[in-house]
Amino acid sequence: MQGGPPTKLTKNGGISGVESFDGRFLYYSKYEAGGVWRMPLAGGEETQVLEEVRGGSWPNWALTTNGIYFLRFDKSPHATIQFLDFATRKTIPIWTLEKEPGWGLALSRDGKSIVYVQDEFAESNIMLVENFR
Repeated sequence: MQGGPPTKLTKNGGISGVESFDGRFLYYSKYEAGGVWRMPLAGGEETQVLEEVRGGSWPNWALTTNGIYFLRFDKSPHATIQFLDFATRKTIPIWTLEKEPGWGLALSRDGKSIVYVQDEFAESNIMLVENFR
């Protein structure tokens, strides 16, 4: 197999790119700006499609044909899973988490299940082992 040299797709930074299901767009996050962005793969300017995702939160959203599921951390008292509907441009709350989430959100292929990381233990312990020699 032979390929060509890499081609830069984004002009203003980008991480965690995902191609749209119809192959027309690249969706991605940015460390500095936050949100979810998209750009036409045939060329053109980028646009921000979702503002609520924090910068560096690239593993916390999942693209579908109809929209984007994402973790929203700024809701009180707990974070929520929400859905941005592409057709209506409205954000729909899906689920309020009972515990603080970690980093990561994924959607099953059939779109019926969401997997996310839940922080059960966010500290470290210093352990002592005696008489090991």
